[in-house]
This record gives sequence, structure tokens and C-alpha cells, in this order.
Amino acid sequence: MTIAEVCKAIESVDAEILLAALLQKERAWLLAHPEYILKHAEEKVMRVWLCKYAEGMPVAYIRGWQLFYGRKFVVSQDVLIPRPSTETLVEHALSMLCDAREGVQKADEGIVTYARVFRPMTPSYVLDVGTGSGCIAITLASERQSLRCIATDISAAALRVAQENAERFSVKNRIVFHEGNLLEPVQGFTEPFLLVSNPPYIASTTMLDSSVMDFEPHKALFAGTQGTDVLLPLVSSALRHPFCMGIVFECCEQQVGTLEAIVNTRPI
Repeated sequence: MTIAEVCKAIESVDAEILLAALLQKERAWLLAHPEYILKHAEEKVMRVWLCKYAEGMPVAYIRGWQLFYGRKFVVSQDVLIPRPSTETLVEHALSMLCDAREGVQKADEGIVTYARVFRPMTPSYVLDVGTGSGCIAITLASERQSLRCIATDISAAALRVAQENAERFSVKNRIVFHEGNLLEPVQGFTEPFLLVSNPPYIASTTMLDSSVMDFEPHKALFAGTQGTDVLLPLVSSALRHPFCMGIVFECCEQQVGTLEAIVNTRPI
């Protein structure tokens, strides 16, 4: 099997993405060497990959990693594939850590990041609820060398992926991982923290692309008929926690009004 034959089998840029991952070569090299014959071991792997691709599996799961904020994060079907919208969440969280910049920022079509300050504290920690691959907590820890993080998830399998990524990027000593729901793992925590989360926020009636529906974990995507079955308890728990200084969430644009209504009920 040659590079040209793989590209013919997958008539899209995905062919070059998979070949680059398999052969550890740049796109320019692939284009300059269409006649290259894959070695036996390389062809064996590529044939498996081609079968998975034909079934509709996302490229990130096939090759085992996804680029996020300039870093290669290990992913499996136990975690969501990190997306550009969540890079906006990281940026918003970094600005909140610097100057408590509240507000709403557009992250993608119909998707925003929402940030509010609850208490005038300087956070010692960031709490990442629903960490998945760990891309949020790990990126924040990598960008702020003095920052300490707590990363939680209800999935033990997801936490294993996150811990692998933390070790990969040498931040494991500054991130504590806990299995648990919402803010349960930090009920007795007494250090000021900023809550950052990309929780499930998609309405259960929403039809997504088959590559998402068939392969990504539904518990990390869907949250009831309005998509707020996790968001609302999460913000309510944050408001009640005496050491939560504020929140930064990724959510649907149409959910902001509901979040605002809850946040505005807090005592001044």
C-alpha cells in the first residue's frame, strides 16, 4: 500500500492527517512522496484505521490524540474530543484569574462562555468539574506555573485518561484528581477556588452528527430536555460553597438567561 493508495481510499484531508500520525511526517513530505510504500507494520495499522474510518469513527479517536491549545492530548472513547470552543473557555478562565473579567464571550455558533464573580477572593485553586481528558485543568496549569487545580469526573475511565495527560505534560504534581459528582468532592474544601467547567449542556432531543452520536460519551454531552440538568445544579452548588469565588462555564447561548436568573438570586 502506498501513500497515494491511502489518499485514494480516503478522498479528504483526513487521509493526510492519519498518514502524518502513522508515519510521523509533515504534510509536505507526504505530498512529495506519494509513491512511498508503507512497511508491513505500518500497512497493518493503516488497514485497521481505514476500517474504523469507514465506520465513521472520528480521526482523533483513531490516532489516539487531539490538538488542544497547542498540545497533543491523549483521547479515548471514554472522553469527549477537545474542541476549539473549549479553548475559548480556557482563555476566559485565564482572564478571570488575572482581572476577574465577567461576561459572556462567543465560543462558536450558538456556544458561549459565561463568567461571573461571586465573592471578592483571590483564588488559590481552579476546580475543573467534568474534566474528561483533563484538557482544561492541564492547560490552565501549564499556562500558569503557580496555579494548583482540582479535576473531577463521574467517570473513573475518564480520570485515567486525564491523569495520563497530566503526567504527559508534567503537571501531575499540581493537579488533584477526584471521582465524584458536581461539587461533592470539594464540600469540605477551605481554599478559595474558581470553578471552570465544560459540563454536558446539549438538550437530549438534539440530533448531532453521527460521528458524535455513535462514538462520543453521551453522559458528557446531553443533560435533559433543556440541556440544563447539570448546569443548574452546578451553579446552585457553586453559589452555596463559601470558598467558590466565581464560575466560568461553557454553555449554549440560549441558556445564559437561565444561569443569570439563578446567579442574580444570590445575596449581595
